[in-house]
Amino acid sequence: MIRRRKAKAAAMFCALFAFMGLAGCSAGASRPGGIPQDNAARESSAEETAENSGTAASSMSESEEAFARREETVQNLLSRMTLKQKIAQMMMPSIRNEHAKEQGGITEISDFNRKAAEYGFGGYIIFEANCKNSEQIANLTAGLQKTQLSEGNGTDIPLLLAIDQEGGKVVRIPESTHFPGNMALGAIGTADSAAKAGDIIGEELAVMGINVDFAPVVDTNTNPNNPVIHVRSFSEDPDLVGELGTAFLKELQSNGIASAVKHFPGHGDTETDSHTGLPRVRKTLEELRKKELRPFAETIAAGTDMVMTAHIQYPEIEKETYVSMADGKEITLPATLSRRVISGILRDEMKYDGVVVTDSFGMAAIRKHFDLVDAGVLAINAGVDLILNPGDVVTEDNIAEMGDYIEKIAQRVQTGEIPEKRIDESVTRILRLKYDRGILSKAETWKALTEEEIRRSGEEAKKTVGSGEHREEEWELSRKAVTMLKNDAAVPLKDASTVVFCPMEDMLNSVKYAEYRLRESQTFRTPEDGSEQLKGIFYGNAPASGIADAIRDAEQVILITYTTSKDSMNPQKTPDCAYAHEVIREAHAQGKKVVLISSLLPYDAVAYSDADAILISYGGRGITKLQMESGKEPVFAGQYGMNIPVAIGTAAGMSKAEGKLPVSIPEMNEKFEFTDRILYPIGSGITK
Repeated sequence: MIRRRKAKAAAMFCALFAFMGLAGCSAGASRPGGIPQDNAARESSAEETAENSGTAASSMSESEEAFARREETVQNLLSRMTLKQKIAQMMMPSIRNEHAKEQGGITEISDFNRKAAEYGFGGYIIFEANCKNSEQIANLTAGLQKTQLSEGNGTDIPLLLAIDQEGGKVVRIPESTHFPGNMALGAIGTADSAAKAGDIIGEELAVMGINVDFAPVVDTNTNPNNPVIHVRSFSEDPDLVGELGTAFLKELQSNGIASAVKHFPGHGDTETDSHTGLPRVRKTLEELRKKELRPFAETIAAGTDMVMTAHIQYPEIEKETYVSMADGKEITLPATLSRRVISGILRDEMKYDGVVVTDSFGMAAIRKHFDLVDAGVLAINAGVDLILNPGDVVTEDNIAEMGDYIEKIAQRVQTGEIPEKRIDESVTRILRLKYDRGILSKAETWKALTEEEIRRSGEEAKKTVGSGEHREEEWELSRKAVTMLKNDAAVPLKDASTVVFCPMEDMLNSVKYAEYRLRESQTFRTPEDGSEQLKGIFYGNAPASGIADAIRDAEQVILITYTTSKDSMNPQKTPDCAYAHEVIREAHAQGKKVVLISSLLPYDAVAYSDADAILISYGGRGITKLQMESGKEPVFAGQYGMNIPVAIGTAAGMSKAEGKLPVSIPEMNEKFEFTDRILYPIGSGITK
């Protein structure tokens, strides 16, 4: 059940106003040390607060006592730790092996887990390679916690178990409820929609034993050429991003999941993917204040547990350089390694004192250009607390490499290159987070887990994750997001034979599922011979010779596009784009209209403006495995997405388009470059 918020906390506005240079209140006046209030306290109205003003003194006393208990627990743990144990707490390696295909990822407890536990890492990041199904994940996480506490290095500190479960394009767990993604939620435009997604994602992660979600993305997507954020962003409007990001993270937290807003100070205006390169953004701090930093200010004030950094160069802000290992040239320190960005802007100016976690050190932006020990030193001195994915702990060799990494960082502390005070500050923040999210208090429970209890945790997860109720909520949000930009009497489709051209093979299952929903809702009839009304054709890299016959055999045409960049909108560079244009040309030659479904980047609406109707679904994930039997509910046996089936349903008249563009779409010139002229402004959408 969704927990509604009646109003945003006053502290959120205080911090936001303070950051923007406005006077009137203190950002730090809410609760000592940032202790999270319980749900009841967060949901109390202003009237209830006024009525109970007589108990303010005792409430403050209780708050101070809670703060004192936390600090005593944290300092006791810290005082017992060696330098290497502290550094290990600042490391979150992965439990997959990117370099050894035969050992892609740990899915159950093994001798390698026990060996890795000896170091007492702060946590592990979980990837898709570690996820077979919800039952297995719950067993794995329980086993990891038990192993850490039973066979670890004696600190008795449980693990942070983290995952990137953003919803939409970035989902690690195949059978989980995926949701339509952030930009789709931006198209709905209500805090309730983001809260619903955050609540169910949080509930499913919690039942599987995962306690950190590297979400939500609060980057403001202002660049249509962005190759990595795009639909992972809620909007180009920073206020909408902040509002929806806050609603999402509050519901994660209400389920006991630590949130991590990302990618500070903003990845929305890049044209390079930091997984494969090192982006550069030439914006001043004042320019960032006006847009990119606003959602971070709002979500920080709302109480996010973590802020994740971006591997992006900001040469107008950071002047320190490093000689790249790739080509020997000087490069600007990226935000992740920048003292000016992390300590200066995030800590000092924005008053954030929670955990700062790096984006993955396994990405090319770091690994290609920096010695990893140097990168660790720079990050820690910049003010980072937790280093994400500095290595893998799957094989004996890479476990030893992580041990060596800790040793080398410790040497830099011993020589004074890293002040030990910085290490203590970071470990204190990490331990506070583990206390606040109830992780420390579960240590004895995890340590005493029996095999039967671990097995039952898996059974409980199986009942919850990807349940029918959750997937219907997902369908409803996906439906509300569909945005119609054009309709030249092409929508709704008739109940007639329809050819659906699909750029991805697994979208053929999306077409089958769409027809199931159309028949279930009685929008489409079931022909007497049981034949399909929707015929999917996979056109990825296919010759155009079969287009005319496929269109001739159908009464109607749906064309799905999957656009990832401006180059994929250029028919001279991308065969799929050329094929799509030929579909439109041939359909018109035969006197038939084309309904275009833009399944990923909404910006491609300008590339196919001659289609007769244009619908945006904001997500292009197909359905990898679909089991369909007559008279039974369909079963999804792998990754899936609802964006395409709901868009087909909308085209067929099962429901009306309700979404509004959360980004503006500029025109393209003859060189296939975006211009400054806006064709579809933010807020566009035909809903009649």
